Parts: sequence; C-alpha cells; structure tokens
Amino acid sequence: MAKKLMKKVLSTVMALSLVMSVASIASAAEEPAPGEGDGSWVYVYIHNETPIEGANENATGDYYTLGKIWVPGLAAPTADDTGENLANYEDNQAALQAALENIQRYDGNGTGGVDLSGTDWYTLHADKGANDYVSSGELVWHLDGRLSLGTDPENPDEVIVQPDPEVPDPEVPDPEVPDPVVPDPVIPEPYIPPYIPPYIPPYTPPYVPETPETPDQPEVEELPDPEVPLEELPEEEIPLEELPEEEVPLAELPEEEVPLAELPEEEVPLADVPQTGDAVTFFGALAALSGAGLAWMGRKKRSDEE
Repeated sequence: MAKKLMKKVLSTVMALSLVMSVASIASAAEEPAPGEGDGSWVYVYIHNETPIEGANENATGDYYTLGKIWVPGLAAPTADDTGENLANYEDNQAALQAALENIQRYDGNGTGGVDLSGTDWYTLHADKGANDYVSSGELVWHLDGRLSLGTDPENPDEVIVQPDPEVPDPEVPDPEVPDPVVPDPVIPEPYIPPYIPPYIPPYTPPYVPETPETPDQPEVEELPDPEVPLEELPEEEIPLEELPEEEVPLAELPEEEVPLAELPEEEVPLADVPQTGDAVTFFGALAALSGAGLAWMGRKKRSDEE
C-alpha cells in the first residue's frame, strides 16, 4: 500500500510540474520581449552637478547616461511632450518603476555601479535624439532624475535629494606671463683664410754705364741782325679815265614763230678741269707781290725819317 501511495504522489507531482512548465512556456511566449509589441523605449539620465566619482558626464555637461528601459503600453512621444514634464512621470510612475527593475545599463561611461534606489525622478519628457543612443532629429522619451543622499535621521521616510547648487564661476585672473626671452641665435662667423700676397721679386735696376764728362764749350758771341734800309717809293696818283656808256642797238626779232630744230644728243668729251688745290701757284704769286709791296713801303718810311 505504501508503495502504491508513493507512486501516486510522485505521478501527481510530475504531472503538476509538467503543467507548470507548459504554463510558464506559454506565458513567456505571450509576453513580448523588450522592444516588441506596444510600448516605447525610455532613455534614462541622471542630472548631477556634483561629479560622480568614476563616471564620465555627457558632452552637454552635468548629465550622465544610465541606460534605457522598455515601458510596455507607453505611446510614442509627440511635440506636446517636450520640455520638463512632471505630469507625464506621475501618470506612468508605476510602469516606469517596474521597467527600472530591468534597466539595460549603458557601459560606456562608468555609471554601471550607480545605485538608483531613492532617486528623485522629476521629469518624463520628449526630446530630439538621445546621447549615446539615438541621433539628433528623432523624437524619443527621456527620464531624468537626481541621485539621493540617503534619508533624513529625523524623518526616515523622507529621502534627501541632492540639490542643484549654484556655484558661481570663480574669477581667475589671467596670469601675467612674461614674454619668453629668446636669446639671439649664435651665428658662427664664416671661415676666411688668411691673405697670402703673391711673391714679387725685388726690383733690380738695369746697368747704365757712366757717361764721360765733356769739357765746357766757349761761349759764342751773338751778332746783332744788320738793319737793311728800305727804299721809299714816291706815291703817284694815277688818274682814272671815265669811259662813256654806249647804247647798244637792239635788233628787232621777227614775230613769226621760228621752228625749232631738234638736235641730236651727242656725247661731249669732258676736259680735264684742274681741282681746287691747283690755285696754289696763284696764291703764292699774290703773297710774293704783297711781300714786295710791304718791303717798298718800309723803305719809303725810313727814307722819310732820314
């Protein structure tokens, strides 16, 4: 009897196990995987002005990418969902909290170890693009929150959220950097070889024999030029004869036209004409005559003086 009872219990347990396995498989087949079915991806970010140790903030500054969650039943965002929107978060808070349990962490910036318990989620809004996920231009959901600093000892149920401190930019004066002193470059002087003058042999004057001294010559007495008396010719007036002007009768030419005879052109032999230099004889005779006249006038002057 005991054995039969044990067999019945075992068969019942095995049947129940089989039924549960089939039910779990069926429920898994009915439940869509993240990204499938009705729903939307929500990209999760932390806004923290105090740097998170070991994490790298986004290029926009003060924001850290945490990952993404699939929220079933969340419709696609529209332009009306842009801007900081707390109402959207409150309307979908339960679905968001459930989805945060299965967040797909972003592992490119060191935020995998950030604890999200007690995080202050303050907005669910739409924006164009998502850092590290979606390129700019496509409208997607963003869930932004602030990290908590723990609980208040006086009020254990109240979570202390890190506020956004207003830290003024420190005024850092521009340091006065003196101009660097750049020494003048040392330029080596080019090598100039010493000047070696060309060899010039010493000058040796040519040998000149000494000339013998000549005896002094006696002085020659200079004779004065003799004065030759010039004969003066008497001045005679030669009367000039006036010749009468004779009228030359003009012959009367006939008024008839005289035919002109055509003369043949003959070659005329050219005579040898003396050149201009041939007048030397004439000028020589003229000079001699002028000299004789001057001599005669000088002689006449001397005779008048005597």
